[in-house]
Amino acid sequence: VHMKKEKGITLIALVVTIVVLIILAGVSISMLTGENGIVNQASEAKEENEISTEKEMVNLSYNACRTQNNYQGLVTSDKMQEELDNLAGDGKTTVEADGENLVIEFTDSKRVYTINQNGEISEGGGIEKVEDSIPGILDGDGSQSNPYKISSIEDLVAFKKSVNGGNTYENQYIILDTDLSFTSDSSYVDPTRTDMGDINGDGKTEQLKTELTTGLGFGTIGLANNFSIIEDDSQVQTFAGDFDGKNHKLKNYIIDGTLQENSYSGLFAENQGTIKDFIMENANLINVNNSMGTTLLCVINNGTIENCKLTGKINLENIINIFGGICVDNLETISKCENQANIHATGNSGTLIVAGICAYNENIITLSSNIGNITVTQQLQESQIETMATPGTDEGVMVTGISYTNAGTIEFCYNTGSLEGIGKKSSLLTGIAINVQWNANTIAGKIYNCYNTGNLKSECLYEGWEFTGSGFAGISMCSLEISNCYNTGKFETENETKVEVEDGINKCDSVTNYYYLENILPQEIDSITEMTEQDMKSDNFVNTLNTNAEQLGKEGRFIRDDNQNNGYPIIEK
Repeated sequence: VHMKKEKGITLIALVVTIVVLIILAGVSISMLTGENGIVNQASEAKEENEISTEKEMVNLSYNACRTQNNYQGLVTSDKMQEELDNLAGDGKTTVEADGENLVIEFTDSKRVYTINQNGEISEGGGIEKVEDSIPGILDGDGSQSNPYKISSIEDLVAFKKSVNGGNTYENQYIILDTDLSFTSDSSYVDPTRTDMGDINGDGKTEQLKTELTTGLGFGTIGLANNFSIIEDDSQVQTFAGDFDGKNHKLKNYIIDGTLQENSYSGLFAENQGTIKDFIMENANLINVNNSMGTTLLCVINNGTIENCKLTGKINLENIINIFGGICVDNLETISKCENQANIHATGNSGTLIVAGICAYNENIITLSSNIGNITVTQQLQESQIETMATPGTDEGVMVTGISYTNAGTIEFCYNTGSLEGIGKKSSLLTGIAINVQWNANTIAGKIYNCYNTGNLKSECLYEGWEFTGSGFAGISMCSLEISNCYNTGKFETENETKVEVEDGINKCDSVTNYYYLENILPQEIDSITEMTEQDMKSDNFVNTLNTNAEQLGKEGRFIRDDNQNNGYPIIEK
């Protein structure tokens, strides 16, 4: 009997089949769930659609605000919130001001957008929500290894109260642990708390965020009563510790209210310690009428301020007297500080002075700079103008990149910002320091190894007075000594008023190695060397500047980079 032999699947064929099926399954799964798979593509498409919808809601709400305002003025956070509530629903978004920008967070998606006053929308922005388990009590023990930590606005308020109460923090260390903004709910553990008192001095206790964003706002660390007249030093509490910003930002410092004539305006009243690696961004100071001077960072520096910056936009509305960006009066050292902010100032006093770094320098400012544009406008009635003194006294508009007066030394500093003064009778503009010396009692200091490439523009609005005029100087109106400095900034006037350029040079005791780009000076000045653009952008000029610096006993810090400062020499910090 012959049996029929049946064919079966061999083990090898079975294995091959299984392998093929696994590969096909893997390919299918990859196509479905891989990085470029169908599921991910669908998810990305859904997310892109949500982002597009959210941006469109922001855009529509912004345009609705602009239309209602007839395209005039700024769109406020309150108005934007109202429009978004109408469009997206109540509680679906939160809107916060960040300077002039608006930051919008969608509650469900947690996505954040920033829109500027031109209607331009970008993703992200704003302040991360602070984490602080004991807000209003500083973590740490103040040692260098375990410094006090400011982790929320509540901590910052507690720090201020501690200094105002007489704690100088001498030989103690404080760090800023995160970016903070007075106008952002995210910077507060609880912006609605009312147990921290009447901080803004309006006579009533309100929610914490309201206290810090209305009236005199946060006020000044070291000045307990924002309204007090400073009659003697005992009213000012000094900070003498080490404040390290860790390159974090404090944003949206606000003062809106009339101060007494001799009160202080600024974050710190007096520093006898160290303030370093700290950034202040955006500020709005309105009706600041104190004759002691106004600043953002520190009124009186009796210590060291190092590597601090001002950024964003600084609005000074109806200010009186004088503003210095980093400090009012420097009695010790300012080093590696910079104003990057655009400053717009208006005022109705006979004297209106704005300096990017410091108002009065009595010691040393080094390796510091102003790169922000500064515009100062004097708003006087004709009756006020007639009572003003002649130009050359300290009345009129005066704008400078570094310091108004210099009785000390300014070295390795520069200005690249455009400076504009719009005065009723006179305007004086200089790249580095004004230092008006119109009588023998005025003290003038030294300026070494500095440069100005910013353009200076003056406009005098009242021409009915024979002394109306503009004064310009690339470096300084007058100093005890100017050496190894250069200027490429141009001078511009808006009308046919009297113009004096570098008149202060005649009042300087010593001017050496002072260089100008050719065709800027309207007349030849013996102590100034004019050079061509090609020569000033050459390596030979860099070598000359460094040789001159070394002859002054300083290290040569000038270098050149075709991609920086239009190819002109820069200072290596």
